[in-house]
Amino acid sequence: MNNKTCLIFVFVLAFVTLFSCNDVSKTKDNFDPNIYNLNVRNSISQNEKEYLISSMAKNITYVKLETNNLSFLERIKNVCITDKYIFVADNKSLCQFDKQGNFIRRIGRKGNGPGEFGNKIRFTVNKDLSEIYVLSHRTILNIFEMETGSFKNSFRVDLDISSFATLEPDKLVFFTNDVNSNALISTMYEAYLVNRDGKILDSIPDYTRVNNSSNILGHTEYYIRNRSIFYKSYFKDTLFNLDNTFTKRPIISYDFQNEVRRNKIEMDGGEDEVSNFISVLKTLENDKYFFITAEKDLVHGKKREFQKILFKKDNNTLNLTSGFKNDLDGGITFWPKFIIEELLVDWVEAKDLIEYYNATKETVKHSAEFEKLANSLFVNDNPILILLK
Repeated sequence: MNNKTCLIFVFVLAFVTLFSCNDVSKTKDNFDPNIYNLNVRNSISQNEKEYLISSMAKNITYVKLETNNLSFLERIKNVCITDKYIFVADNKSLCQFDKQGNFIRRIGRKGNGPGEFGNKIRFTVNKDLSEIYVLSHRTILNIFEMETGSFKNSFRVDLDISSFATLEPDKLVFFTNDVNSNALISTMYEAYLVNRDGKILDSIPDYTRVNNSSNILGHTEYYIRNRSIFYKSYFKDTLFNLDNTFTKRPIISYDFQNEVRRNKIEMDGGEDEVSNFISVLKTLENDKYFFITAEKDLVHGKKREFQKILFKKDNNTLNLTSGFKNDLDGGITFWPKFIIEELLVDWVEAKDLIEYYNATKETVKHSAEFEKLANSLFVNDNPILILLK
């Protein structure tokens, strides 16, 4: 973003803040036709509003992921879905399933050599090139063939990578961790455009990191919609769009009204807490809504509590909610964890679905399909994917 664009952006945000009295406002200018200013603090203080799944979808699909010694998954970290396959990763492994949930193979294996990786797996897929990209050990990216799972090649990336995505058709975007100013020089750039050989083609600086003395790490979450990337770093107040030309523009400005600035917070690694410190951890989007997951207190070493906030595009309303009540088949409440184009994806542990069904089967009308699913599960089965479109 050049200096002129930065000045215009700052002016727009100042104008919106000054003249807005609602939780949501929207402004337009020649550079950014739609910038939403969302008052997250006001939303969190509201009573929860109930929404129904039928307000955004007519059909719900459950995918029971096959459970065996090779496919067993712990807590799901990422899901990618193509026309033929479902890829699911936890911290230790990446598994490939067909669209019905039948296990096909593990991608790669644990180790330190080519095509091998350790814990904290991050991955994405390139549908156009039929490739899978897996990042582990922070600096090695492995490329696998999607149809066979075979290893193709790898390259080293000397960056402190938080997450990464494909920028169609043959580029990658690496997002760095938002860390303090004593870290690597490379982390002063929030995003890098890289080709499939690991060559850096372009980068986007983040000048706010220069004054960051905090020891808490800001991870970057993103989603892809209409072949462009939407991303936001933890603790930052802006959701950006990154299009196919690697051009960045703001989409949402979040108003937290925090009394403490994040770049001055230090936590000692014990049971720390910064009360009443609001941050948005993840934002997802479809044609009707922005789905916002927020956190009210910054904690370490304690159980975290999250708030779900829904922004409705057609009337610019922002409301706290517990999720979407399942009025289609009487199933569990839905809140998307991933989005693949217009497909919303949630998942639930098998034991939680079993417990929900047993607790509600006398009071809630469940569909025959949902009853069959619940009765087919064992508590140690893999999680079940819930798909809405």
